[in-house]
Amino acid sequence: MQRILEKKHFRNKQKEIEYISKKLQSYDWKTYPHRCLLILDDFASHPLLKNREQDMCRILKKLRHFNISVVICVQTAKSLSKDVKRILTDIILFPGLSEDEFHGTYERVHGR
Repeated sequence: MQRILEKKHFRNKQKEIEYISKKLQSYDWKTYPHRCLLILDDFASHPLLKNREQDMCRILKKLRHFNISVVICVQTAKSLSKDVKRILTDIILFPGLSEDEFHGTYERVHGR
């Protein structure tokens, strides 16, 4: 996808998002559920996820209604914004976290 976007030479992110949206709509899937997986790698600190008013955060909230799963790969859970953490259904932590860091992450995600 990145190569396609670079090839199109979009001048701003809005045009890029519009292109992606139109492209996805053009596939006109007939099956339901769509059974789609969107993987965002090293995307946690991206400006599109920093604020819940950003289009990407809004899209992430709606995708579950269309049976589209999203995986966000990050180095540390601290890099995810609170808004993104609030809409998480699952979180997988791999070795590298201390028990204190794990409990801190759990409390931040679940608000306890």
